[in-house]
Amino acid sequence: DIQCEVESSFGKDFISIPKEEKAATFNLLRRIFNYDAFRDGKILEFGKDGVVRWRQCKANSLSGGDFVRILNPVVKYCPYCNADTIYAVKICGRRVLPYASALDHFMPRSHFPYFGISLCNLVPSCTRCNSSLKGDSVVTFADAPHPYRDNVYGNFRFYVTANSITSIGQDCDFDISVKYMGGMAQQNKAKHLFDDVLHIGDVYNQLFKRETLDVIKKLRLLTK
Repeated sequence: DIQCEVESSFGKDFISIPKEEKAATFNLLRRIFNYDAFRDGKILEFGKDGVVRWRQCKANSLSGGDFVRILNPVVKYCPYCNADTIYAVKICGRRVLPYASALDHFMPRSHFPYFGISLCNLVPSCTRCNSSLKGDSVVTFADAPHPYRDNVYGNFRFYVTANSITSIGQDCDFDISVKYMGGMAQQNKAKHLFDDVLHIGDVYNQLFKRETLDVIKKLRLLTK
């Protein structure tokens, strides 16, 4: 709804128009929805002079690190790859948490600055998924499954070309492949996020072949 409201006010081409033409509005939105200030636990103020300011606050404010820590009992691993842990570390009793997992902007703030500090748009994630792979790729609620509202792992299964594994006593070359489930629309959304953006198949082939081979060996050694 917010996206539709903004695009109806500024035009659907608001993000794609030349930077010099949108500079004033875009910079105002970035200043109001300032993720860097939010991450540091600052408070937004609208001055009587009409200027938007963020000021440091030692209490009653939520920082990015606090948000990661609050979610930690439920979100313990990166919701995208499920491979790396999510953490937030307090240093010397300070309230600000300078060492915390990244908060990914599900809809990237470079394209959607008005979602810069929207909590539903901030997803704790590992550095690989957030910075190395996802980056500024355009992802929206409409074209990709969202970790907070969708069963993201229910959209696909991992498969192994087991016929190429001829011996349980030695390593061999095989691939971990991804098969998407559900209706076509659901599959397309999952493919966009996990194939086009996160390259989950390539990541798992590089990270988990040893574990996969161990599972296959146990399956062959154990009884039904």
